[in-house]
Amino acid sequence: MGRPKLDLDALRRLLPYATPNQRVSLEALIAHDNYRRAAKALGKQGDGSFDGLIKRVRAQAARRGFAPEHGWNPPAQRTESAGVTPDGFELERLSELVNADGERTAAWLKLRQEREAAEAPPPTFLLDKVSQYTDGQGKLIGQWKAFSPEKLARWDAVKAAIAEAVRPYEGGGGNMAGPDLAYLQDTLTVYGLGDPHIGMLAHADEAGEHFDLKIADRVTNEAVIRLLAAAPPSRTGGLVLIGDNFHAQNDQQVTPGHGHKLDVDGRFSKVWRAGTRLWLTQINRMLEKHSEVLVWVVCGNHDPDLSFLLAEWLRAWFRDEPRVTIGDNIREHQYHLYGKVLLGFTHGHRSKPDALMGVMATDVPDWWAKATAERHWFTGHIHSKTFWEIRGCTLESLRTLAASDAYATRAGYRSKRASIAVTYDPEHGEILRATVGVR
Repeated sequence: MGRPKLDLDALRRLLPYATPNQRVSLEALIAHDNYRRAAKALGKQGDGSFDGLIKRVRAQAARRGFAPEHGWNPPAQRTESAGVTPDGFELERLSELVNADGERTAAWLKLRQEREAAEAPPPTFLLDKVSQYTDGQGKLIGQWKAFSPEKLARWDAVKAAIAEAVRPYEGGGGNMAGPDLAYLQDTLTVYGLGDPHIGMLAHADEAGEHFDLKIADRVTNEAVIRLLAAAPPSRTGGLVLIGDNFHAQNDQQVTPGHGHKLDVDGRFSKVWRAGTRLWLTQINRMLEKHSEVLVWVVCGNHDPDLSFLLAEWLRAWFRDEPRVTIGDNIREHQYHLYGKVLLGFTHGHRSKPDALMGVMATDVPDWWAKATAERHWFTGHIHSKTFWEIRGCTLESLRTLAASDAYATRAGYRSKRASIAVTYDPEHGEILRATVGVR
């Protein structure tokens, strides 16, 4: 008994229920209308597998409600509304009753009150996550959103902390308004701030005077303001930080070379912020008086690494201010040639005073030859005023701005405290000097 004739229409109705591979075989049967020719077209050795294939696809169709051989037909596609949806309502569910021919004989609608769009999140909340669900065709059916107030609060706290951290430095680093150039003189005024020792702590009962970060800030500001008032309107101003600009360079609070314990007013971060804020203030004040500001940061024996970093930090801060130049302080001795005036800067804890003339002549011989008006060294370290004139070169040590600490007091040091402003003419050398005492 042979196989029954293929029912091509029945096979076509099975196509929507077949898998992709099953569909290929069914389409071959439909195209060739013959088991053997379809098998040959698919490269199969025999045609017996088609029977099992058709049986499996029919079972799949029956599970989805299509079994015409048993009187089960899929409902016909609805082309007209099952009813009128009242205003303010939307369709939630549709149920239909169909006959054996797939014709709809009745329908039921389930409506729900129309939902409004989700409200916007409160202004103090951030979207945390979104959950959604879809139907079998991928159409969005519902969605849930979760909002978190804590995350926004944490971000606000971070922004507030950053703003507070940079507040001491507001106003620097950009192009500041300078003085009226018509009133400036072609001179250089050098402001010598000897051994500031920012961060040093002293008690009057032990050292004779109180000293801490607040006092250092007040004393330095007062000294610079008075020096600026006393100095002439030079076109160029030079700020000399002669070394020991910080009392200690880290939280170990000892001298790097010998490990002597130091008395420090607070942790490193507190001292660093106070010192950088202080020098920014002085440079900004000088920009108001001079059209050009030069800064020499000398490394001392208390802060060899930290003063190097201070110069790098200032250079980065004023990178967009063409009127400020920060000298390179990698080398122990720094120099500046102004017309026929040659200036040298070093802390003084390594080089002996009578050797500095030879050091200058050796380091910058071309500048030495050009400096026929004056060759002069500024040093610090000993905290007292001294002056040498050594065969074609002069040298002075600057007094300190800081009070004596317990160590210096016990050792018997009693130097006065002062700062100076020295004005140079490019042809004639020093022409004016102002001294401001500090108490």
